[in-house]
Amino acid sequence: MCVKKILRKFIPKIILNYIKHLKKPIQYISWVRKGKKAPPPHFIKVDTIRKYAKRFKFKVFVETGTCYGDTINEVKHLFTKVFSVELDRKLYEKSKKRFKDYPNIELFNGDSSDILPKILPQIKEPILFWLDAHYSGGVTRRGKKESPIIEELEAIFNYYREKSVILVDDARCFLGKNDYPSIEELKNFLKKIHLGLKLKIENDIVVISKF
Repeated sequence: MCVKKILRKFIPKIILNYIKHLKKPIQYISWVRKGKKAPPPHFIKVDTIRKYAKRFKFKVFVETGTCYGDTINEVKHLFTKVFSVELDRKLYEKSKKRFKDYPNIELFNGDSSDILPKILPQIKEPILFWLDAHYSGGVTRRGKKESPIIEELEAIFNYYREKSVILVDDARCFLGKNDYPSIEELKNFLKKIHLGLKLKIENDIVVISKF
């Protein structure tokens, strides 16, 4: 029996919830003390997604790199429709089971650079993107490239919806190595598509938008 199941069995739920909520301020304080070095705690990234979702009133969320589904679980209530793509079959099946009772969540198994061109044509309104499909070891699976970000962006721009915002996780990895473009190369890529998009870094996230 795993530790979580043992804790749920013997410790009252109210205490478990208290412990859970206590973790965030502890993680935040630790991150601040370290000079807010990347990567930040996961909840900081989720809060960034929430901020853009609420600010621009997005109804559609498209994620690449479902993994265990933790990110969409945190933000699913903010959107009318959620699409998420996972390359690894086992992770995809686990997430399918996890979200089987949520009709607004649609999951796909495959390479994001292949799946996005199939998803995006059916969406006719602004989209909040969360691109996190790169290979990062552990349970994650490597696709054709370690990072499919350029192919993902090409697919997005082929079906670009005005007022969309693109959030790309792990900005610290964009050093021009291992299939990651450098930040400067990303900026030049955006200039070539002539959509007037700007790029900034926020909480280890690359933010691409017109705002």
